[in-house]
Amino acid sequence: MRRRRTFNFNNGKWFYVILGLFFISALTLAGVNMYYSSPAPSDGSYIDLSQLDTKEKENTETEKKETEKKETAAEQVKANNYKEEDMMFGLDNVMDATDEVSDDIMVQRRAEADAKEPGEDKVQEEDEQKEGTEVSINEEDTANKDQSQEETEKEQEERDKVATMAAGGQKDFAEGTTLKWPVAGNVVLRYSMDQTIYFPTLKQYKYNPGILISGEIDMPVVASHRGEVIGVSHNEELGNYIQIDVGNGFTTVYGQLKDIPWEEGQIVDEGVVLGYIEQPTKYYSSEGAHVFFEMRKGENPINPLDYLE
Repeated sequence: MRRRRTFNFNNGKWFYVILGLFFISALTLAGVNMYYSSPAPSDGSYIDLSQLDTKEKENTETEKKETEKKETAAEQVKANNYKEEDMMFGLDNVMDATDEVSDDIMVQRRAEADAKEPGEDKVQEEDEQKEGTEVSINEEDTANKDQSQEETEKEQEERDKVATMAAGGQKDFAEGTTLKWPVAGNVVLRYSMDQTIYFPTLKQYKYNPGILISGEIDMPVVASHRGEVIGVSHNEELGNYIQIDVGNGFTTVYGQLKDIPWEEGQIVDEGVVLGYIEQPTKYYSSEGAHVFFEMRKGENPINPLDYLE
C-alpha cells in the first residue's frame, strides 16, 4: 500500500512544476510584448535613431541660413561704409561691396582727410577752375587770331581787286559797246551758227561759234575789252585759251595762244597783252596761224563782228 501512494504523490508534484513553468513563460512573453509595443516615453529618455540624421540636417541648414544672413548684413554694412568713405574723401571711383579694403587703407584715408588744412579743397578747386579758364582763353585767343588773319587776307584781296578794277575800269560791257580787235588781220573763217560752213583742214561743213583772225606766229594778242579772267585752259581744238568776263553776262574767248601770263580772278584792261599766237592745232593747219575769237551772251555764242569796231 505504501508503494502506491508514493507513486501518486510524485505524479501531482510534476504537474505543479510544469504548470509553474508554463505560467512563468506566459508572464515573460507578456512582458516582452508590452515592452516592444508600448509608446516611447515622453520624458525624452527614448531616442529614435531613425530621426537623428534628419534633425542634424535640419539644424545644419538652419545654421547655414543664419550664417548667410549675417554675412549679407555684414557686406551691406561694409558697402555703406565704403560709399560714405568715398563721399567723405572725394574719391573718383566708388568701390563695390565685394571689394576688399584693409583697415590700414581706411585709416590712411581718414588720416589724409584730417591732415588737410581748412579751405585746402576749395583752393585746389579754384586752381583747377583757373587753369581751365586760362586754357579756354588761350584757345579763344588763337581762334580769334586765325579769324582775324583770315579776315585781313580777305580784306586785302578785296582792296587789291578794287584797286585793279579802279585802274582798269569796271566791267561795263553792254549792247552797243564796241570791241577792240585782238590782232590786226583778216577773217579767214567767219561766224556761222545758223548754217554750216566749210572747214578746209577738216574738209567738212560744220557750225562755227567764233571767227578766225589771221596773224603771225608770236604776234601779241590783246584784250578787246576790260574784264575779269574767269578761266585759262587748253583743249585739242583751240589749244591754249583764255576766257574773260566783260560784264553784264557777256564773255570773250581767245584761242590758239601761248605764254598766257594771266590767272583766274585777275582783272585785265582793254589793250593789255593776253598772250601770243601759237602754231595752229591740227584742226586748223590749212587755215594757218590765227587767233580764234569767240563772244558769248550767257551760254549762247553771238557774232563778234557785230561788236568789233
